[in-house]
Amino acid sequence: PLPAPRSKERTSYMDVLERALRVVEADVRATGLDGSVDLILYDWGGPAPSVYAVYCGGGSGSTVGIDSGQPLDPVRALVAVADDLQNSIMHIYWGTVWPVCPAHNLGAHARRHTKAAVWWCNHDGGHVIAAIGQWI
Repeated sequence: PLPAPRSKERTSYMDVLERALRVVEADVRATGLDGSVDLILYDWGGPAPSVYAVYCGGGSGSTVGIDSGQPLDPVRALVAVADDLQNSIMHIYWGTVWPVCPAHNLGAHARRHTKAAVWWCNHDGGHVIAAIGQWI
């Protein structure tokens, strides 16, 4: 679970997510989007607060949030932030897929692959499009 408010562990957890957000933001910019990106922390008083990666560009898109109930390593953080930010972007640009595999015109999916965080295309068995943060 996400550590207690104002603890060193929570600060470290949020730092990991913030670093991941900056990496994913490079892909947002590389694909031509110029809205702002941010993390929002909601503490509803339950066992674990919720963290959301949001994109603001002509509105603010909703997300499902980042699961704070699992340990967070840098690769998991990148995948979680990329997935949540993708939800936010696609909520704003309803009917649009982001990002899109340039080879197959299919939506990309954030995932862990061979110990790295990547954008994955599911076409014909699947392939890596790019490492998260290094969109082509």
